[in-house]
Amino acid sequence: MTDLAQMVPNLTILQTNNNRNSTIMIRGIGSDGSNPGIDPDVGIYLDGVYMPAAGAIHGNLLDISTVEILRGPQGTLYGRNTAVGAVNINTRKPTQQDQSMIDASFGNYNAYRIAGYFGGGLTPNLAGRMSLWVTSHDGYEKNLYNNTPINGSKQYGGRARLLWTPTNDLTGDFTGYYIDITQNCCTVNQVNPTGVGGIATPGFLAAMTAAGHPFINFNGLANHTVDDETAGNDETKMWGLSAKFDLALPWHDTLTSITAYDSFLDNIRVLAADGLPINVASGSQPLWRKTVSEELRITSPSHQFFEYVGGFYYFHEDLTYDNSLTIGSGANRVFPIAGGVTLHPGDANYETYKQGTDSTAVYGQGTANITKSFRITGGLRYSSDHKDASLVNLDSTFGSPLQTLIFTRLLFPVETLPHLSRTDAELTWMTSAQYNVTKSIMTYLTASTGYKDGGFNARAVTPGSSVTFNPETTYNYEFGVKSTLLDHHLVFNIDLYRMILKGFQQSSLDPKTGVGFIVTNAGSQQVQGVEASAHALPFPGVTLSASLAYSDAKFTSYPEGQCPTYPGPYLPRPNSSPAGTCNYAGLTPAFNPKWRWSLTGQIERPLFGDLDWFVIGTLSHVGRQYLDFTLDPRSVQKAYNLVDLRLGVDSERGWRIDLWARNLTNENYYVYEVAQPLGGLVSGGGFAGASGFAGWTGAPRTFGIEASYLF
Repeated sequence: MTDLAQMVPNLTILQTNNNRNSTIMIRGIGSDGSNPGIDPDVGIYLDGVYMPAAGAIHGNLLDISTVEILRGPQGTLYGRNTAVGAVNINTRKPTQQDQSMIDASFGNYNAYRIAGYFGGGLTPNLAGRMSLWVTSHDGYEKNLYNNTPINGSKQYGGRARLLWTPTNDLTGDFTGYYIDITQNCCTVNQVNPTGVGGIATPGFLAAMTAAGHPFINFNGLANHTVDDETAGNDETKMWGLSAKFDLALPWHDTLTSITAYDSFLDNIRVLAADGLPINVASGSQPLWRKTVSEELRITSPSHQFFEYVGGFYYFHEDLTYDNSLTIGSGANRVFPIAGGVTLHPGDANYETYKQGTDSTAVYGQGTANITKSFRITGGLRYSSDHKDASLVNLDSTFGSPLQTLIFTRLLFPVETLPHLSRTDAELTWMTSAQYNVTKSIMTYLTASTGYKDGGFNARAVTPGSSVTFNPETTYNYEFGVKSTLLDHHLVFNIDLYRMILKGFQQSSLDPKTGVGFIVTNAGSQQVQGVEASAHALPFPGVTLSASLAYSDAKFTSYPEGQCPTYPGPYLPRPNSSPAGTCNYAGLTPAFNPKWRWSLTGQIERPLFGDLDWFVIGTLSHVGRQYLDFTLDPRSVQKAYNLVDLRLGVDSERGWRIDLWARNLTNENYYVYEVAQPLGGLVSGGGFAGASGFAGWTGAPRTFGIEASYLF
């Protein structure tokens, strides 16, 4: 699923040091998963069910029917309200026709994937379908600490569906799935350690040598190497059940009910935090989300003067997040306020956050077909969200009084917030007009609003830091054209948009400690631009596809943001008050390259007999962008291009063999960067903590062979 980001304009899917820290962005906007108390800006729907976490996108789904990338606020048609967009994934429904497939793929980094599905009729009114898969690959990086691969992944899962049609008017669709993902993941890499503001200062290098582990990983990006004494251990288990009923009513409307239960457990047994060859700290971070949802909606028939959909949606989530951090022997920073002592190994901080969410909504959308060519659509949604939460933060210390003072007062102040509660409500709307210029060209103009409720920081915060954050609202305006031209040989779509976010919820490192992530409302920002896509069939057996996105994004108001830790040419302006804050107004937010584009070409030609040969190539481009929300100049990722290639042979008898390669040119690039994690606990020389930046790299060149058989 993550390969979608290379082919869809303005879609970004990334993961940092664990599955929980997954982020999906549309038009450069998305919620960082590092703080579980924040809801996603981009929702994931799987067969009509809203998924509880962005990490679900990494499930290696098989047997997919369609994938829709819905840009802009969603909520007047189905599901939970999402402020920026949605990824809507639909798998194939069971049919009475028997159908099976098996697929096997093998590649470098000891990668393999074995998958398949089978299904067909069970009784005259019951059909079933099941898909199964297992995948594995060694780590894409080499760990210099013990000369082993690191950041690998293993996954297995299955999905089953039953389609029951007892009468012509009633259909039942039942789904169950289970996914298990295990990763020794994901160790971070130091960004340009010897550059300006890099971690490899003389003081840091001397401190590392004195600790018995000289710093040696000066070129980790180019060599895909890390140097970490800790290998992460993260297991994610996802499973769920859903039941969907469609009932045709006597007056030809359709009544739909979707009942679902989903569980997302991300059990980070060992946290890969700092990416250094010393034991700075160790920790675990299990997160468990359990959700129940019910949707009831009524839909009118199509092709009538007034078409409508209306519904009720209920969502309940129980969230439990435990976070522990134990100081290791490598926490060697000298603290000036306590007479030059270091931290005491074994001192620990324990945090438990629990949250219950109840979200209810009523929604409706109607379309008036004024003429055969002109139609107007309007929709409303009223959402009410209530959250109850508790945060318990405790310390366990065994050091000297001075070490205890540093640990419990400066770094991890004890705080207990047993009764947190808030309720948010909002009325959102959308309106759209569509006009068919010809039978092949449709134009549209849309305005809509979106909303995401407020919440609480699910991470322990230092005194004076914000515990709560307020709702986020979105205003979206679009004008576009969709067309099918040249006797269906060309599909061309183009869209001009402007999206305005107010109170954008942003997660960042706590500026007071450099440890732990907190969420704040980051003022207002605006992103506007053009998105275009084209699909052409110029000759028999030749398919061409292209996508293009131009983005012009800026903060319109962000008066008191976290300042970057290092100066640069395009930095926010420091404020005299409050001290330590910066004004970001007029600057471009992170993860907003000006240009993204992709080109795909496919050629398929007869070989001999019933055999065809084919070749598919994709070139994608991502422009220059910042990869850290503070716009620290060390986080600039230069523009890069990715090349994917696939060629092979297939037969009319159902089998296919092909060779594939991703990132064929072995482009080296980062997907996410932050200030050096736990740098405040590591000596940068004297009383100073370690500086520098750290990042997670994109996958290097991978290649292999794949074979499938459909029977």
